[in-house]
Amino acid sequence: MAALLSIEDRGAARVAGYELLADLFERGLAADRLPDVLLIEPLADAARAVADAGADDWAAEHYAVFGLNVFPCAGLFTNPDGRVGGAAALALTQLAESADLPLPRHDVADALSVELRVLARAW
Repeated sequence: MAALLSIEDRGAARVAGYELLADLFERGLAADRLPDVLLIEPLADAARAVADAGADDWAAEHYAVFGLNVFPCAGLFTNPDGRVGGAAALALTQLAESADLPLPRHDVADALSVELRVLARAW
């Protein structure tokens, strides 16, 4: 049976997890994050395949998916007109301000990576 983590340890793990996910959505699997991903068993095999295939190929694939095809922004999925920003971006900005959390500098306030970073800072 696994040892129970303290509330502080669980909070630290949650923060690290949100930050890792934010980085993966924002930058893809960068070399500095590979050791962190290798510690997560369900992701380790995929991370090794990325490392073996070459960083340039995976960086290009990440850009093709998240830079050209699927923009990970809430407004695209929640705004009736399908545009980035709007109510989702405003709600995130207001939430961050009410919790006295500085929003990460980003050009799209409702980007998934920004939302994950706000969650990380909320702890």
